[in-house]
Amino acid sequence: MPEIIRVCGFNIYFWTVEGISEVHFHVSREGYQADATQFWIYSDGSLVLEQNNSGLSEQELQQVILCIEAFDIKGRLIQLWREKFGYRWFKELRG
Repeated sequence: MPEIIRVCGFNIYFWTVEGISEVHFHVSREGYQADATQFWIYSDGSLVLEQNNSGLSEQELQQVILCIEAFDIKGRLIQLWREKFGYRWFKELRG
């Protein structure tokens, strides 16, 4: 069962069984897909697109990022991740 935040017309969520990896979230227009578009939150707080299996357009991807930043969704996602899984690992920046 995914944990859900709806913002700017998109479902932003993570699956409750994903706690063994770094903080990341899925994005889809409707419904929930395990292989949906995925963003990682890096150790410096940046959002990085990992894959776009939902087929969101470049404009939609930018809208997702702007909405996450504008509404401080990133902080809420990190908080939900920590509450659910008890830790928060972040991907490190690639050198």
